[in-house]
Amino acid sequence: MSYEDLQQHDVFLPESLWGKTDLSASVGRTPLLGLALAGLTACGLMVLGAGGWLTWLACGFFLAALVFFTRVSTAGVERQNEELAERIRTSG
Repeated sequence: MSYEDLQQHDVFLPESLWGKTDLSASVGRTPLLGLALAGLTACGLMVLGAGGWLTWLACGFFLAALVFFTRVSTAGVERQNEELAERIRTSG
């Protein structure tokens, strides 16, 4: 896509907010670290399970940790998007 195409689809911030907006998303590092450790623990349990019931239990645990990891990661980005949308509404 060209710059003009992206501009036409409102991908960019309004020029009045250029350089005035913090684009870093705030994501809780402690929950992310805990969920990453839970995922690694689940991987270790899958290896120890050697295809038995422990492997399948750990697989379910890993998938749950992955889902929550994704939700925590995207929550900060969603908050940032809402704040930017509010700033755009009030400035434009």
